[in-house]
Amino acid sequence: MKACMWGIVVLTIFLSCKALACNTLPEELISAVRQNKIILVGELHGTVEGPKHFFDIVCNTVGTFPDLTIGLELSPVEGISLNDIESFNKWLSLDTEWKGPHDGRTSQAKYQLISNLIRLKSKYPKISILLFNRVVEQRDLAMANVVADAYHGQKMVIYSGSAHSRLTKGAPWDENWEPMGYFLKKKLPINFYSILLVFNGGTAWNWQDTIGVHPLDTVIEPSVYNTKVLDETAPFNIIWNVGAGTASLPQFPDTK
Repeated sequence: MKACMWGIVVLTIFLSCKALACNTLPEELISAVRQNKIILVGELHGTVEGPKHFFDIVCNTVGTFPDLTIGLELSPVEGISLNDIESFNKWLSLDTEWKGPHDGRTSQAKYQLISNLIRLKSKYPKISILLFNRVVEQRDLAMANVVADAYHGQKMVIYSGSAHSRLTKGAPWDENWEPMGYFLKKKLPINFYSILLVFNGGTAWNWQDTIGVHPLDTVIEPSVYNTKVLDETAPFNIIWNVGAGTASLPQFPDTK
């Protein structure tokens, strides 16, 4: 995979840059992240801002919970754990998702996020990166099983498409649909909290009717950079408006 070779160079340069810095989270998010065991963060795939703000959540959490497990909606490769630069590059060369067709989960921003997480792990070696995607018929149930099996009392921050981070049964397209978050709440009798990232217009690169850059709707409430806490019957606990989205293209060219 030729793209991976230049990716190694880019990553090596990137890892030598200045130390990572955490951006401040809204007060409601800081409180929720610290009080709940498992935090689900739902995104619309294919933006620069989604992975950036997910990292802010991780960065603001790990100092208090150094044995943090970080879950990503990407597929594992047998025998490889994401612990350092070498394992990251080996996984990139073998994981078929990064070769396409791309749906926004293998974007340049997601690549940078994982690079930052590996840098963070060098400072907090007890961090674990969990790749929980499973390509099976009952995908959400399978992903919930992976996350539940990895839980042993530690703090977990789980990053996925917004559909999978819903805590309640049903969705606008199917009232009987059962998402990963719903299964997890049934499996684990602990405190869950689901954060929905929304964008105030802009663009995203993902797979809808077509694959490519798509416009995003403007969000009226909450206002930009603010949050809105939802009631207990809602599929999410809180909405965080992170501002306008910027499309993040695939990290590597489509080779399929």
